[in-house]
Amino acid sequence: MTQGGLTMNDRGLRKAIGQQPKFRMPSNFNYRLMQKIEAEVHAREKRQEKRLRLLLTITIGLMSVGSLGYVGWCFGGQLLAFGRTMGTLLTPTPQPGFDLPIVCAFLLLFAFNWWLRKFFSRYMQK
Repeated sequence: MTQGGLTMNDRGLRKAIGQQPKFRMPSNFNYRLMQKIEAEVHAREKRQEKRLRLLLTITIGLMSVGSLGYVGWCFGGQLLAFGRTMGTLLTPTPQPGFDLPIVCAFLLLFAFNWWLRKFFSRYMQK
């Protein structure tokens, strides 16, 4: 049956299509999608950097331990003898007034710092 050039099936299809809910994508769909993709790529890069940093730390630690072990194995006796010799040569002798120049230098630096802060405080408040 045709009415006005349309069959009943055509009219039914158009009616069914017209009754479907209209689904529209948001206008910034591409922007949001690209943001999510960039965030995922950034997170993946951060995880990879973390793994690489851990691997590098482990490698450097093992190399350091191995190097120190090798030096200790080859030159352990000589290093101990050198340490004993230096220990006997470098015994500290108490000298009165040795700390006095250091204390004076700290007091002068403290006074200079106080003066600088006082002098430049007017420039910092503006």
